[in-house]
Order: sequence, then C-alpha cells, then structure tokens
Amino acid sequence: MQVGKGVLTYVSQEVKDLYNLVENEFHPLDLAAKVQPHMLKLSKLSDKLSSASPVPEVQLEQYVPALEKLTTLRVLQQVVFYYVVILCHLINPLGIDIGCDLLSSFK
Repeated sequence: MQVGKGVLTYVSQEVKDLYNLVENEFHPLDLAAKVQPHMLKLSKLSDKLSSASPVPEVQLEQYVPALEKLTTLRVLQQVVFYYVVILCHLINPLGIDIGCDLLSSFK
C-alpha cells in the first residue's frame, strides 16, 4: 500500500516501523508478536510531529485499538494467502483450474 502525500515523513520512527511491519512484511505466524512491542510504545507516546505538520502533537494511545484490529485482519489475510497457495499446489496436479495463476499478483 502506498501512503499518500508523504504522511510517513511526519511521524516518529516507531510509527514508521509499525507501518512497515503491518503493511510490508509477510509474517503470518508471528506478526502479532512482532507488533506487540510497538503497540506498547504507542500507548505511552504522545508524538510531537515535525514542524511542517499542521497538527503539532498527537496522542497515539487512541489509535491502539484500531491498530490491534488491523493487525488481526492482516494476520488472517496472510494465513488465508498461505493456505490458498498450499491448496493450489495440491489442486494443480489434478488438472483443476481454480485460478492459481492469479496468486502472483496478491500478497
């Protein structure tokens, strides 16, 4: 996913790291464990944004519940992808076309 208008330039390194884990990494088995330390940091942070930002300070704790839901959805999405790949490898030798060639465009 591409972040519009350079939003990541305004946020702290903790937020950038969390974004990278949730949006760019593929860790279906341990994503929740990797995200947990970042969530704990966010719940304690009040982030002072760069001087170019229209909002000088943000209480990040308010976003933790939504980020936990997003992380849960990402874990489920990654697990489903993993099992679809396995299913395709099992079904393809049988000559049944279920669109496995489309998998290369997803992740």
